[in-house]
Amino acid sequence: MSIVLLSIFSIATAAVVAQGTAASADNRARIAASGLAQRELEFVADIIAASPEGVDSLLSPATAVNPNVTGDLDSGDPVFAYRVDGDKFRVERQTKHQMIGAGSPCEVGGPATTKQFATLVQVTVAWEGMSAGTKPHVESALFPPHRGASAAGLADQAILGVDVTGVTGADAGRPDMKVRVTGPGTAFETTTDATGCAIVVVKPPATGADYEVTLLGHTGPTLYVDSNRQPQPSQTVYSLKPGDSRPVPFELYDPAASLTVTVDTTLDPSVTSVAVLPSSAGFGPEMPLPLTDGKAEFDILCPGNYSVWAGTSSGTPDAPGPVSVVFGPLPVTLGPTEHVEVSLP
Repeated sequence: MSIVLLSIFSIATAAVVAQGTAASADNRARIAASGLAQRELEFVADIIAASPEGVDSLLSPATAVNPNVTGDLDSGDPVFAYRVDGDKFRVERQTKHQMIGAGSPCEVGGPATTKQFATLVQVTVAWEGMSAGTKPHVESALFPPHRGASAAGLADQAILGVDVTGVTGADAGRPDMKVRVTGPGTAFETTTDATGCAIVVVKPPATGADYEVTLLGHTGPTLYVDSNRQPQPSQTVYSLKPGDSRPVPFELYDPAASLTVTVDTTLDPSVTSVAVLPSSAGFGPEMPLPLTDGKAEFDILCPGNYSVWAGTSSGTPDAPGPVSVVFGPLPVTLGPTEHVEVSLP
């Protein structure tokens, strides 16, 4: 019994010691990570102070990984490229425009003359062998506009305010949504801020140009879709000219829901399809699917209210289409990320 108790206490003590050792290693690495983050922000400060063009270089691309590895800091590792006191680190820098002054280009009808931008820079430092549950070290800084970047100095540029909103949640703004803008000489990606707004500055020709704005989705694993079941909707901004400020709204963008409809076809084998019809204003068209073993799976739906119908799918001259004889409807309400199973008689 003594040996058993001694073994239990020894294992518990070893676990506590190991946990303490891992925490100590993380604390030591976090101190070095803080120094690397401050070092990166100092590099950025020098670039921004040099010229307005320096800000453009930070935004193309907006995300840089291990951007300033030099000298003794170089570990030779393509992922954890920095070495400090025997530990290896990965530095990621994200840069975006931050509108200052009144109004925002994401507001419909907002001031079109606001052209003063701060530069928001966030540096995230992770290290090799981080303990489970340990978060990377993050530092950010907001740099004021360059002294030469006045409204007149930005006369060759135009602003796109990409505004992403949903219909669920306390705040309709959709943060952390990836946005891509392509056009003449432009292939730019950024993410929306806490209000669901992403500011993109482009340099169109004097005669104007068209730009394609695509909503790529959430930076995390959650699938978002619009009311037309599109996970990556696009819009074209036509004839954008220098000095323009255009809002580009993406509305009704929410985490996708799913629906399984089961139909008992033993009473009427002619029932071969199911249709789902959105009953909310602004939502997409009817979605028919054939029944397979008495079931139909709708896996990408925008949250909202729907009517579910079942019927035959042969169609007649008087009633063409995927469902010619209908049975229903059954009202269904879908919440974000929700999976609902319903049965029709």
